[in-house]
Amino acid sequence: MIDFFSAYEEKSRNFTTFPRSYAIKQTKIILYGAPKSGKTSLALDLARHCNCPIFIDCADPRFLLDSTQKTLLELFVEKRFDMLIIDNYTPTLQLPNYPKTIITSPTPMRIPESIRNNFSTQLISPLNFEEYVSFSKSARLETIFANFLKEGNLPEILFLPEFKRLIRRQEIITLRFKEDVSIIAFLLTYQAKTFSVYNAFCHLKQYQKISKDRIYAFIQTMIDEGFLFLLPHANRKETKKLYFYDFSLPYALLPLPDFGAIFENLIFCELIRRNLPISYDDTCNFILDSLAIFATPFPNPVLVESKLSALSHPYDNVLFISIETTKPPTKHKNGTYSIISFIDFALEYINTLTEHYN
Repeated sequence: MIDFFSAYEEKSRNFTTFPRSYAIKQTKIILYGAPKSGKTSLALDLARHCNCPIFIDCADPRFLLDSTQKTLLELFVEKRFDMLIIDNYTPTLQLPNYPKTIITSPTPMRIPESIRNNFSTQLISPLNFEEYVSFSKSARLETIFANFLKEGNLPEILFLPEFKRLIRRQEIITLRFKEDVSIIAFLLTYQAKTFSVYNAFCHLKQYQKISKDRIYAFIQTMIDEGFLFLLPHANRKETKKLYFYDFSLPYALLPLPDFGAIFENLIFCELIRRNLPISYDDTCNFILDSLAIFATPFPNPVLVESKLSALSHPYDNVLFISIETTKPPTKHKNGTYSIISFIDFALEYINTLTEHYN
């Protein structure tokens, strides 16, 4: 039988638990999200000030339901713990009604409704750039950004030796999706593009045998887990744009990654992490009320003018986010526009947006 107190100590030693930027106030909570987004490390961090936390990993090969159930009930009745962490929760495990309980799961939908109704939920996404900077050892922001853009936003990858990072990223996807890795690679070709599940199914079935029901269920599961996101059109058209929780996935799974799509997905991750009410239209990448945002890694005057002239209507402000170019606010017939580097956008500008909308 696993010692739950020792399991917490063991897990805490093996995890790098840096504080995340989530303002979690309730401790009776379900933390969910895609693979290796930081659910377990955040749960451990939330428990670090407790005197007697216990840790149960339902995915541990040593986990035995009956003995775990019995021991957990005994510890609860004897009031021998002050925080309960259930990692990789399985619905067969019955939980005591304890006010300080943290559950981790890929999606709340795997948890019985009777339990969900008594818990708050929080989607845990990978690192945003501000967190990545705070965890990084390099002193130069430019170097940190170059690594972020290349290696992605999964917390674990940041602490691995460089030669292990690509293999580990491929391993994470393989362990999660097994025989369905080819479907993920196929979906990555739609990154930052308009996406229809039906059209994707029609295209995919030309290359492998798959039913419509299965692909619809697969996509919905990925959305529930926060692995995929579908961004709505500003006019509420049915066609949405597809983004991924880790913008850098194409580097690990595709032979010819689309850098423009990766950079746009990078910006999407920053915006969606702040819960900003974004959409898109046919003329710009992101819309936030009267602000139009373009992902332009390498802007030039011709490109900027063409995008401004193509806008469906004037905006109060137009923002071009680049790799390193900056240009102060400039008047144009379709709105005042600025060019800002991603570093300045992610570390400064987005804070102003967040304060305004939240």
